[in-house]
Amino acid sequence: MSWQQRVDDALTARRVTDTLRRRYVV
Repeated sequence: MSWQQRVDDALTARRVTDTLRRRYVV
């Protein structure tokens, strides 16, 4: 697994978390 893939996964996970957080908080 390359570091680029790890960074991409981290960004995707963060994006999903932000979306879910906004959805449930609001």
